[in-house]
Amino acid sequence: RALIKLHNTNDSASIMSDLETAVALNYSETKYLYEHARLCLEGYDTVAEYKAKAIKECNRILELDSMPTLSSIRHCALAMLGKQFEAERWIDQVMANFGDNQNNWVYIYYNKACIYALLNNVQQAMDYLTEAERHGGISCAKLRDDANFYNLLGTDEFEELMLRVCME
Repeated sequence: RALIKLHNTNDSASIMSDLETAVALNYSETKYLYEHARLCLEGYDTVAEYKAKAIKECNRILELDSMPTLSSIRHCALAMLGKQFEAERWIDQVMANFGDNQNNWVYIYYNKACIYALLNNVQQAMDYLTEAERHGGISCAKLRDDANFYNLLGTDEFEELMLRVCME
């Protein structure tokens, strides 16, 4: 609708409103797809169809989430598909677009930690989480509730980080 208006009117406020609505709808769909794919992958050891469903939904995220913005979750889908290099490159693109704002570095470190946690690389995940913490960007609730870090639960490093963050 925004593209049609772009060619038929000069109403920039209306065009921007339509674009923002499209981005919000796209973001909510990708978040849903990601959560469902993550849940499917958690159970795919016992149900083979879950892995196929997770892969399908991750690929759909890749179709929908094509702009390197701060709300992008493309890196998580790439990591779930085992595409570490592409996931890191995506976060690097986000950093190139938004890294001039110091507050965004927390996002970048945090999301690189998500990539490595999803890939079961505990040391790399913890290195990036520590950087995010150093920049003051991790809340206890976010860290505790982020499903991307479930496979870090029980590790000494993650438990120590939880203690530091949650005691502040």
